[in-house]
Amino acid sequence: MKTRDWFLWIVEALLWYAALYLAFYTIKNDANLSQNTLIILALAYGASVACPLIRNSGAWKATWQKDK
Repeated sequence: MKTRDWFLWIVEALLWYAALYLAFYTIKNDANLSQNTLIILALAYGASVACPLIRNSGAWKATWQKDK
């Protein structure tokens, strides 16, 4: 694996950690549900995009490939 892949694994793990932490914080405390839900969705989307398994898949490459 490349160094870039290791870096993306770490970024993905941190984003999922932040999303889960915020989800549990929102459940436990009286917080703004709609705002925190939007932030959780953004963190989860960012973690999914950062995942090297998804980025190296054939579907990802076919989606972002420029037509000739």
